[in-house]
Amino acid sequence: MSNHTKGTWYSKDGQIYPETGKTLALIPYYEKGDKEQEANAKLIAAAPELLKAVQVLRKHIEDTDNELRYDGEVATKMEILSYCDSVICDAVTEEPAMHQIFANLLKPFGIR
Repeated sequence: MSNHTKGTWYSKDGQIYPETGKTLALIPYYEKGDKEQEANAKLIAAAPELLKAVQVLRKHIEDTDNELRYDGEVATKMEILSYCDSVICDAVTEEPAMHQIFANLLKPFGIR
């Protein structure tokens, strides 16, 4: 279970904050108008929804055929589920070793 701040996160002027308005994170040396920094802040603010999306997709992938295609590449359901598990694990655990375990399992399949 994840202990992150629940709800929607927002970004404004290099600050990331939830609905409560308390700052969660700052982009160091933020310069208004810097497109890359603004994109990074938006990506960080999207983290809770991205995590939820991966969790939902993982559940749906379990119900699909054994082989899936993406960008012309073919991956087995197990490869994709393992990748989802790795991303979810990175987001919700404090065990960096878990990420390495998944990464090592996925190397032969060209994932990560």
